[in-house]
Amino acid sequence: MRSLFTPEERVFAERVALLLTTNPFLPARVELEGLLLGAAYLEAGPVWSLRANVTASHENVLRIGVLVRELIDRIAARVAGRRRPAISDADRALYADFALYFLYDSHDLRLQALIGAPPRRVELYDDFVLAYDAVVKIVGPVLPPVGHLFACFYQIRRAFHFIYTNLLGSSLPAALLRAATWRAIFSRALRVYVQTFYRTQDAISLLVTGPTGSGKELVAATVGASRYLPFDTKTHAFPAVHDAGYHAFNLSECAQSVLESELFGHRRGAFTGAVEDKPGLFALPGHGGTLFLDEIGELHLDVQSKLLRVLQTRRYRPVGGVQVQEFAGKLVTATHRDLKALIRSGAFREDLYYRICGDRILTPSLRAQLDDAPGERRNLACMFATKLLGLEYAEEHADELDASFEATLPPNYPWPGNMRELEQRVGLLLMQGDQQPRETEDSGPPDPHAEDLGRPFVEGKMRADEAARRYATIVVANEGDYSKAARQLGVDRRTVAGMIDEELLARLKARGR
Repeated sequence: MRSLFTPEERVFAERVALLLTTNPFLPARVELEGLLLGAAYLEAGPVWSLRANVTASHENVLRIGVLVRELIDRIAARVAGRRRPAISDADRALYADFALYFLYDSHDLRLQALIGAPPRRVELYDDFVLAYDAVVKIVGPVLPPVGHLFACFYQIRRAFHFIYTNLLGSSLPAALLRAATWRAIFSRALRVYVQTFYRTQDAISLLVTGPTGSGKELVAATVGASRYLPFDTKTHAFPAVHDAGYHAFNLSECAQSVLESELFGHRRGAFTGAVEDKPGLFALPGHGGTLFLDEIGELHLDVQSKLLRVLQTRRYRPVGGVQVQEFAGKLVTATHRDLKALIRSGAFREDLYYRICGDRILTPSLRAQLDDAPGERRNLACMFATKLLGLEYAEEHADELDASFEATLPPNYPWPGNMRELEQRVGLLLMQGDQQPRETEDSGPPDPHAEDLGRPFVEGKMRADEAARRYATIVVANEGDYSKAARQLGVDRRTVAGMIDEELLARLKARGR
């Protein structure tokens, strides 16, 4: 039994195979590229990000691709004109992984051109089949079916593109967010995902938590745009564009009286005003689609129990209907609230919590990113300015924007609005210049919780339990003691402890309330 690789080739092939199992957004990926290229490696920064040395990053990938193609050609030349060699199972498995990398690397840039294109015949597929057949000819059928593999490669290309361009920052917290999002799409073992897990991943719900403005919606949209799309080998086309199956809904913007109908739909005559059948949100995503429910912490207990049944059985009935319907998509939820605290207070079901957090992503605060990488403020400001001015002009204004932040914001400014606040401030500076008043440590930014407390209450859009929880939290912050707060509220001290919004209390204490 002859060996397919020389000793040196085996070491190289094993390292290339590791690229398939290494999360592309972690430092380990860049370190592995350095091992593969040795002295030919170009310094590109510790992680893949828009603010890293992009030219060097892509040049390293190109150089690895050249070496991979050269080895594929050498192996093909060795077996040319001979009967298929008898090789070990270990060599066959290593060659399969090596060939997977080769096929993806050979087509990834052309796959990029498919993103956003309308459904149509994909001419690239003909070339892909030729390359696939040439690889399989060497050692036999060691790869997944060609159409499925093409679909997986397109999904990998899309996921990398949207994670890379949507989740910004070169700090370690930002890199960990990108890596967690990649894992939420493909699981921790890409090989297992390609073989089987792509069929059943819809069953794993994703919960995205983090402070307001930190990018939870972007994570959800990125996951939704990166789902598996089957490829039709007869028509040579994908069935739909990448985001056709993504549907988002903010639960806090809907009155509780009609929320069940919004989620599950209703039948004609189910209630006054139901003049026709209406599908709910759970009917919209088909297989491979995604439903994103934002502000899941605001969901009323009655609707929580109905949502729990849907996640347990993947089935539901529209309001006023008798026919059972199937939920075929993936559920992604998000909240800035402390769900564990809501569980303790009785405002959120513990069994539902464990159903929605089959996987979980925590979005970092902007302050955490700046603490890890102090120069990140300028970089992020430049990225937001690029959306308005283009890259060339944004670079010209980046130092000016950062200097303005330095002059008008106190040291270690907490950035309570996170990335959303930074983007808004960049827009204001570009429009108005340095005409904004300087913010001080004493005044601090407006408290978003304080703003939210009055408006929904006056407009009649706040639930009774939410109003009671926020009021009790304010009393505890003012009194500084649970016993005094209990006397003020006229309830038992233990009751007060279960009513508290821990996040709001921390903010009020930080402001000296």
